[in-house]
Order: sequence, then structure tokens, then C-alpha cells
Amino acid sequence: MNSAYLFDIDGTILSVERTFMKSIIEEILNTFSIDPEIIYRIDYAGRTDASIFRNLMGEHHHDDDLFEQIKQAYINKMNDHLTPDDVNVFDGVEETVEYLCQNNEYLGLLTGNFKETARIKLRAAGLNDYFGFGAFGCHHTDRNFLPADAERSFTEHSGIKLEKRDFIIIGDTPHDIRCARYFGAKSVAVSTGHFSFAELSKQNPDLTLKSLRSPDKWLEKLSG
Repeated sequence: MNSAYLFDIDGTILSVERTFMKSIIEEILNTFSIDPEIIYRIDYAGRTDASIFRNLMGEHHHDDDLFEQIKQAYINKMNDHLTPDDVNVFDGVEETVEYLCQNNEYLGLLTGNFKETARIKLRAAGLNDYFGFGAFGCHHTDRNFLPADAERSFTEHSGIKLEKRDFIIIGDTPHDIRCARYFGAKSVAVSTGHFSFAELSKQNPDLTLKSLRSPDKWLEKLSG
């Protein structure tokens, strides 16, 4: 039985230019009369978009109608303005997804991005068609709930029921490692984001990598 590989996006598959993201979010916050200085006061790495945007709303974070308006404004701006020039795909990613596809493995997503913006980013990177299922940060502020969503999405997509240890969560933050542990999946941590190899290793993932290059080698270590 093959495995299901669940990829985080930001910091794992790709990065979007910081100046682009800053300008988009600043414009949205100004539109809704929210002080854009809040951008610099919150943490982003490994969190879901639902959690991030609730924080960006400040004292209005419980206003569901406002949240939906801001979310849609963000999706629209990303769709209208994100180009391939704004996206950097990390070394080894294309090699890995092609290798997994050639070996008939299942490729999905486990990302804090809203579903719509996850697909917008992947289309800009030329990678969207590789990922047939997944879990997204649309409804959950806690990343630990995403693996169960990914499991349901996989079963609906494939008609197959896998054991929890047949899911491999690949991400660049301690949050990815913890959510894998919470669910019972294997975890692969890659230090292409904001956390170093040493910082990720301290969280005891099943495997820590500096990049996704040479998937034949690191997959052998993972299964060994």
C-alpha cells in the first residue's frame, strides 16, 4: 500500500515575495479601516489563515461578517495580482513531486492557506495539478485539526482508507511536526522556512531535511 504525502505550502513548497504580500494585506486593512501596523505585531509561521486574519482584525476578531469580507478581498487580490514572478519554488520540490508521482504515491496538501489562495499560489508556481486533495486553513484556527480533514479528503478522493502512519506530513515549522504527532502521522521537517535545521530537529520529527532534493535518498531514510 502506498502512502499519502501531505505538503505544507509557504516555507515548504514555495515562498511569495514579502513586499508583495505586505502591500496586498496593507491595502486590505486600510480598506476596512484597520491599522496596518498590526502586520508587524503577529506571528505567521505555521499558523492557519483563519487564525492570522482573525488576529489582523484586532478588536474586531469576533466579527464573522467582517472576517468573510476581508477573506474574500484577500482571495480576490491574490487572484488578480499574483504572478509567477512573485513566487519562488524551493530547490528539490519539483524533483520530489515528480518522483512521488512516478512511484504512484498520493500527493495532497496540508496548509494553513485558505483553499482558494492555496490553489492560486500553486498555479502561479506551476504545481497545482500535482495535488488532488488536502486540508486548508479556512475554518480552523488550530492546525492540529487539519490532518483529520486531509484524511477525509483523501478517502473521498481515492476511495481508499489508510492507516494514520501512512500519512506523511511535510512542513517547515514546529506546528507541522506537532500536528503530525497529534494525528499519528509521520513528519518530515524541512528547513527552507523560518526555522533552522537544529530548531526543527529538537521537535523530534521522523526526519529533518535541509531541502527536498534527492527524494530517493530521504524517502529511504524515512522508511528505514
